[in-house]
Amino acid sequence: MPVKKTPNGMLSLRVELNPRKHSIEKLTLLHTRQNQLHTVKQIGNGVGHYDATNQRYYVNVAYQEILEFSDRLNYNSYLQEIDCWVSTQTNTAAIRHVKFIEQ
Repeated sequence: MPVKKTPNGMLSLRVELNPRKHSIEKLTLLHTRQNQLHTVKQIGNGVGHYDATNQRYYVNVAYQEILEFSDRLNYNSYLQEIDCWVSTQTNTAAIRHVKFIEQ
């Protein structure tokens, strides 16, 4: 599902679920680059859980944006998170993109 479009590319989140087990199999952050010097790195595997009351899967994925400069220096952005929920019952989803303050 699409998360964020920037001048550097498109960020999407792939959520692989197993509805029979009510489990989250895999969370993958995908980045379609338009700028070869700009990359996105997923931090960890992400976390999530199934809420039986709402019949939704709630997930969270963290990432950093990395910009490579010509003199081999890298700029790593502050940690950013994507929160979302997915309902297999109604085939709907919602996303919230969260940015943390750089320290």
